[in-house]
Amino acid sequence: MFSFYRRMIAFRKASSAVTQGSFRDFSTGNFVCFLRESQTERLLFIANPTHKHVNVKTPKELLGEAALCELCNYDVVSKTLNQTMGLRPYEVRVFRLKAPVLALN
Repeated sequence: MFSFYRRMIAFRKASSAVTQGSFRDFSTGNFVCFLRESQTERLLFIANPTHKHVNVKTPKELLGEAALCELCNYDVVSKTLNQTMGLRPYEVRVFRLKAPVLALN
């Protein structure tokens, strides 16, 4: 667990989306899901804050986008963003979305 926190802190320091990006919440009921977005990167955070297994649906707005799991506190079977994902108790996944960031007008 300590190793994960160290990786998370280093990830936060290196990420413009985390330190300066906009925040968009997709959370519902039994899981936390939000998008952090900057001019250069987009990150999707998904977390299960409960002691039970939960199934999480990817937000409709993000379905079909290529993404890769950059950070997680469990070994994951699939590092891609799927339509539905099973999260173990207290599991956290951070996905880097590969779609290009549109220029802000």
